[in-house]
Amino acid sequence: MGMPERAKCSTLFLLLYTCCLLQVHAQQEQAGISVSGRQLSLQYIFTRIQEQTDYYFSYGADIDITRTMDVNFKQTPLRTVLNTILKKDYAWQFDGRSINVRKIRQTPIPGPADKPPPDTPRLIQGKALDETVIIAYGTTTQRFNTGNVTAIKAGSIGGQSGTNLLLALQGRVPGLLVTQTGGIGGMAMKVQLRGQNSLENGTQPLFIIDGIPYNPTLSGGLGSQIWGEKASAFNFINPEDVESIDVLKDADATAIYGSRGANGVILINTRKGKAGKTLLRFNITTGMTHTARSVRLLNTTAYLEMRNEAFRNDGVTPTERNAPDLLKWNPERYTDWQKELIGGTGNITSTQASISGGSNNYQYLLSGHYRRETMVFPGSFGDTRGGIHFSTNANSTDQRFTATFTGSFLADKTTLPGFDFTSRIMLPPNTPPAYLEDGSLNYSWLNPYIGLIGPLFNADVKNLLANIGLQYQLLPGLILKTNIGYNWLTGRSISLTPLAIYAPAIRNTRTGSSQHFHYEGSSRIIEPQATYTLNKHDWHLQLLAGGTLQGYNENRDALYADGFKDDALLRNIYYADTVYGKTELSAYRYLALFGRMGIHYKTAICST
Repeated sequence: MGMPERAKCSTLFLLLYTCCLLQVHAQQEQAGISVSGRQLSLQYIFTRIQEQTDYYFSYGADIDITRTMDVNFKQTPLRTVLNTILKKDYAWQFDGRSINVRKIRQTPIPGPADKPPPDTPRLIQGKALDETVIIAYGTTTQRFNTGNVTAIKAGSIGGQSGTNLLLALQGRVPGLLVTQTGGIGGMAMKVQLRGQNSLENGTQPLFIIDGIPYNPTLSGGLGSQIWGEKASAFNFINPEDVESIDVLKDADATAIYGSRGANGVILINTRKGKAGKTLLRFNITTGMTHTARSVRLLNTTAYLEMRNEAFRNDGVTPTERNAPDLLKWNPERYTDWQKELIGGTGNITSTQASISGGSNNYQYLLSGHYRRETMVFPGSFGDTRGGIHFSTNANSTDQRFTATFTGSFLADKTTLPGFDFTSRIMLPPNTPPAYLEDGSLNYSWLNPYIGLIGPLFNADVKNLLANIGLQYQLLPGLILKTNIGYNWLTGRSISLTPLAIYAPAIRNTRTGSSQHFHYEGSSRIIEPQATYTLNKHDWHLQLLAGGTLQGYNENRDALYADGFKDDALLRNIYYADTVYGKTELSAYRYLALFGRMGIHYKTAICST
């Protein structure tokens, strides 16, 4: 008997798949590596190789990653680079995506066998302990990190957090509680790190995006009843632009931020360009949303029995005023209000495009995105956004001067009803029909479909983040740098309450109204710093000193217009009978000096 057809197809598929994997592996091995400079540490070179390939390094504590050397590689094959930097003392080999590095053992001279001390370091995986960890005003590795820091990488952020970046932290950071106040984008998010630290000053951690302190709330919510008084400003950050999120939890990790870091610090770093060939990425996704779980509700018969029993127990006589569902409405009618109000299907379309690349002295990244999302509510409510993100990094030929410019801009347009339809799913199942036979709205009861007419909320929000970083190596080991950041978040909204929400018979006794809101918050920060690093034999010393000058201003305007006689004039306040408003201003200034010292001997930390 011959081989079955399905078995032949499966075997052929496996062979082709294996060939593809081998080809990709071979291409990775031949990938061109670009890194050059004087007195670069082995750890620095490892990091640059990891950034330009899909490989990571694994090595033991006996590998001297602080050893320095002069290198000049330009699109050099990976094997050649490894043979050059690891010659004589170290051997290496590929193990999947891992590059295993080990020390070449010299042939020992016969002698008495010495038992190693009990604290002799054993072979460990370098990927975990030598992976870069971002800390306050610098970076370190898990091996030498003394604070409690949890890192979330890009793979867990983009595509999984919806429109709000904070959702990427849910369930991924021990001790961090992220709670949604609702399922609609823009609603407030409660973030609590290691429990309730204050009864009066809140629990929000300090958020920093590319060195810029970021206010997590849009105060006043632009007047939206759904967003509430503290709308989430993270709804206006594109999660796809974020490279990593590092959560600093304990006092050792946050002390350098002073009182601002009393509730913890969350550092957010956006994507940067990497050296290599020009890389063009384009991604388009589409999906649907629906209510995953519904509440079990009574049918009409069971509901009416429950209502009658409630009146009997209270000793109250039902009337058409206090019990229209028992005396006026059709006892045979049934409406599933969950299906009617939140049983729709929302559509999501997201497009992301980017181009990146550069050389050892210059790297760049430019990306853009567009996203359109509709809701499960009836009507045409939804959210549309788009924006750009860019990053450039330039180094001098001698690698002593570095300039970095990073920025992003997002524009968002949101349309929401005046109330959350979810609050009406508990309506009696025997309510009158929402629409009359002629297709007009039924105004004889508190019909939730009137919410499709008004009040209606429309908001336009813009968010700008910009950062400039300058760094200069004045002397060997001495680096001077400064960080200048700016954030501008502004929004305008209008809520319209037309005459059409009232029954035709009483409209001549009512008037329309409109509410106009404006929010603007701006943050500026300047942080000059100096770092000094000294490697002497097996000792490593690092000093940091700097200062912070931060300013934040917030402006909120509200304008109320009443007495409109025509719905077509609602947007023009000159046709209102009464116009009044209010303005709220707030300002914050922060000035501080900070410093840090770290000493470690070989692989043991002595003092920080």
